[in-house]
Amino acid sequence: MGLLSFDDFVREGLIEYLDVNEENNAL
Repeated sequence: MGLLSFDDFVREGLIEYLDVNEENNAL
């Protein structure tokens, strides 16, 4: 359960990180 929660957290963080980079590149 802890690993799944951590994995989900990392995936969500990675997605947000990529989204931010795309927005910055768009600027």
